[in-house]
Amino acid sequence: MTSARSAAGFSLAEMAITLLIITLLSAGALLTLRIQTEHGRFAQTQAALLEAKQALLAYAAAQGALPCPADPAQMGGASFGAARSTCSGDLRRGLLPWRTLGVQGLDAWDQYLSYEVSNNFTVTPGKTSVGNITVVLDSNDPATDAVAFALWSHGANGNGAISVQNTLRSTPTDTNEISNRSAGFSTPLRVVLRTQSDSFDDQGLYVSRYVVLKQLMDAGFSLSDSTSSSASSAANSSASP
Repeated sequence: MTSARSAAGFSLAEMAITLLIITLLSAGALLTLRIQTEHGRFAQTQAALLEAKQALLAYAAAQGALPCPADPAQMGGASFGAARSTCSGDLRRGLLPWRTLGVQGLDAWDQYLSYEVSNNFTVTPGKTSVGNITVVLDSNDPATDAVAFALWSHGANGNGAISVQNTLRSTPTDTNEISNRSAGFSTPLRVVLRTQSDSFDDQGLYVSRYVVLKQLMDAGFSLSDSTSSSASSAANSSASP
């Protein structure tokens, strides 16, 4: 009888150890899966940002200027996603005009990409045209006058983003994410593209004005030595009112 009880007790101990090992292995597998999923979404979002960048450069090469952003206030409306007809002042920030460009303009979490463009580049620029976008990195921030446009995703937490269901995600509380809002933002405008952290997970890129100027010259546009005073008539022909 004693021997039988000992054998039973030993079997229960073995089962407990086995279950513990399985639990630990499962936890490790779930962590690995989570990391792989996060990396996959980061890569998917990076691909969307690069597609948007290429579409914007191609638009500039075809039209002679960059498009204005889409108006977040048009969320859910018939013209939602179309470029504004004007983007003077702070109207240079909004959403990527995905409808005008013919791209989805979504990150891996089905949120619309945000977009800010330098005012001088929404008309056919001159060779000496400068940008007016402040980009904040961990270090070595680019000169404000050197940036033609910036694109960014609001990341997994979606703070400040507009979803594909046309709903505004949660309001950001992190100072950097507050700076990156595409609507209801404070001035002066800043695009923060610092290293991601627990409270800040925005992901983006910016493009030098010299890249845009070369794109235009390669496309055959004759650029004056100073900023053009008149807008390119075709540049925002498909824009929303």
